[in-house]
Amino acid sequence: MELFFANEIREGMVILEGDEFRHCCKVLRNKEGDIVHAIDGKGLLMECRITSVSSSRAEAEVLSSTTGFGAHGYRLAVAAAPTKNNERYEWFLEKAVEMGIDRCIPLICEHSERKTIKKDRLERIVLSAAKQSLKAELPEIDDPMAFKEAIKEYSAFEGIKAIAYCGEEYRREELATVISANRKRIKDIGMIILIGPEGDFSKEEATLAASSGFVPVSIGSSRLRTETAAMVAVAAVYTGMSACTD
Repeated sequence: MELFFANEIREGMVILEGDEFRHCCKVLRNKEGDIVHAIDGKGLLMECRITSVSSSRAEAEVLSSTTGFGAHGYRLAVAAAPTKNNERYEWFLEKAVEMGIDRCIPLICEHSERKTIKKDRLERIVLSAAKQSLKAELPEIDDPMAFKEAIKEYSAFEGIKAIAYCGEEYRREELATVISANRKRIKDIGMIILIGPEGDFSKEEATLAASSGFVPVSIGSSRLRTETAAMVAVAAVYTGMSACTD
């Protein structure tokens, strides 16, 4: 199944423009009368019949729709520090979307070497990965957020809060164990995981997170790059929640 993102939906009609139109009608050569599938980015899949094609857009009538298409059954936010190499962060985000993520927060920390992102490019990567992995909901991509601001935003969050921290001053639980013990809570409320920059979180940041209810966790014995750690964390939730029977 090939998915297209609906640039606009109104009165039972889907509009495809820009890259979505070009891919649908120029590359794949869909024409009037053909059946295509479109998503709204919020979880809705629509089966549509193309009714008109012009030089720059296509219109299609919605025949049927499915809510929650491709949903992963839990809510996951990952606040990961941008990597020095942009491509590594993009790689993480692509894989995270394929497995299942709802929010990505580029986290600016004391040891961060990069404090900017190319949000429009990340949004294109998210869209491509969502369509490829047959998901109708697009994860939210935040503007870069300071560490303290992220902690404050999630201070009242009642889901599971974890920070992947390498320091030895805190007893760390295995992330897989935390997930296994809290499957229902993650399913019903959600989870956020903090992933630090190349130089890890500072002791002050770790202390602030711990005092705000974030559980220090380990994601393995190897020293991982930021983007690898973030991907492994998302994979742990994906695997752990796939076994959820609650």
